[in-house]
Amino acid sequence: MNSIVRLCAGLPAIACLVFVAGCDAHDKVVAEVNRVPITETLYNERVQGVTAFPQGMSLDAGGLTMVNMIRDQLTEQLAAKTHAVPSEEMVNAATDYQLRMDPKTNADIMTGKVSRDDLRRQKKYELEAFGIGTNGDKPTDQELDTTYEEFKNRPEFHVKAAYTVKLLQVPDDATGRRVIADLKQTGDFKGAAQKLLSLTAVVAATAGKEQTLMSDQLRPELLQALRKLKPNEITPEPVAIKYSDPQQPTAPPYVYAVAQLKKMEPERALSKIDVNFLLAPLVLKKTHPDWIEHYRRELADFTRKSQIRIALQRYENLVDTFVRPVANAESAPRPAAGGEAPQPGSSR
Repeated sequence: MNSIVRLCAGLPAIACLVFVAGCDAHDKVVAEVNRVPITETLYNERVQGVTAFPQGMSLDAGGLTMVNMIRDQLTEQLAAKTHAVPSEEMVNAATDYQLRMDPKTNADIMTGKVSRDDLRRQKKYELEAFGIGTNGDKPTDQELDTTYEEFKNRPEFHVKAAYTVKLLQVPDDATGRRVIADLKQTGDFKGAAQKLLSLTAVVAATAGKEQTLMSDQLRPELLQALRKLKPNEITPEPVAIKYSDPQQPTAPPYVYAVAQLKKMEPERALSKIDVNFLLAPLVLKKTHPDWIEHYRRELADFTRKSQIRIALQRYENLVDTFVRPVANAESAPRPAAGGEAPQPGSSR
């Protein structure tokens, strides 16, 4: 995906994760940042979601999660202090944009690697980090209008038609017709998938989940079938999709799919409101070209002044051995890194 949407490009890898939300009064507290608790439930959820480690990182999954959650909470508190908290509308727009523009994000959500809430927290984090790095400054309406007119014809400011669907692969046409008859009675894609012993566990697990796909992500045969449906209608017959695999020359020439259209959003140009979260960085980068470095220094200073406590004995030393040393390192002067907000057409 074009780097225009990656406001956190260039931020430390441990920073680009998720925030701590509200907590249950009876939930165990595993850490506190300026008396704001990090709960065991949320901590355990984050640990389960760790699938990769930054290069050279010596922490295990639990330690990395703890450091991330502390840093995220520090960023959230600093954003509130510096009036850099983005509006709910802007966070939602950033989330929706990535879902519409990035097939990998869609795939990750469909397979359960990432949830929409995770993505939304990530977008909020990126916007808060940028807000801190630009001192909470806001562009004027005239600046936003001018920038929108300058960039509105770029591909990044247009979205293709989007189809929200439920899909189920079936082994052949006859089986597909039986499945369709059953679905018209029950609407239960997951139940139908469980009856098809030929499906892999991954395919069966995702059969009942809605997914949003762009028109250019759909095979032509499936796209043609979906265009004939109204919301909530199921394909009247299985869709035969041409299939070829050089690794399996004897495989059948077609695969078959049953689909239900949930909704369709037509291709359109994005409005200024849709892309406000992109326009602001395009304006402010001119006066804050070093926003990444400024964010790092501000967060480092805030970290040194904050009260941080880890209640898990295994990781209680991380504050002194990792969190504060990283803050001290990031407060030191750095060579100019060209840390500007991404712009349309750029790549990293």
